[in-house]
Amino acid sequence: MTTVAEVAQDILDFAVAALGPRAPVRQFLAAGIVAYDCEQVSVSWAARGLYPSETFPAATTLPAKRPLVTVTDFLLETVRCVPNINSEAEAFPDPIDLTMTAIEIMTDGETLYCALVAAMQAGTLFGGCRMASLGGAAPYGPSGGMGGVRVPLSVQVGCEPPQGS
Repeated sequence: MTTVAEVAQDILDFAVAALGPRAPVRQFLAAGIVAYDCEQVSVSWAARGLYPSETFPAATTLPAKRPLVTVTDFLLETVRCVPNINSEAEAFPDPIDLTMTAIEIMTDGETLYCALVAAMQAGTLFGGCRMASLGGAAPYGPSGGMGGVRVPLSVQVGCEPPQGS
């Protein structure tokens, strides 16, 4: 049986590999809300937790005649430092700095999203042994000098009883 934590770690390892040398050094898993800091990549277990689905990975509420699948949601995020207003000098950030940060965040989103799509299409995500559904990459921030991108994933997990029980 694969645990939720193991699936989350697989997602984090995949993201770090996809970002390559651009991957932030701060890398971690979270359960629920993430504590943000500049330059980090994280995978959090999203608020819906574990839930049953008859139609996964299709996002439909129509009844289906197949067994229930246990699903959980994750949020893959990168956070980057974003220039903000210097309140002491009352100076706005340099437009070039703002543009460079925006490009970095856009590149994170595109890199992660495209790598996940390619792995899902090739059947190599999670070794091809579990279903997954990918949401869109969306930017957020800047807030408190930080901004980033979020990519939601829903993943099939097992609830098989432990061996020997």
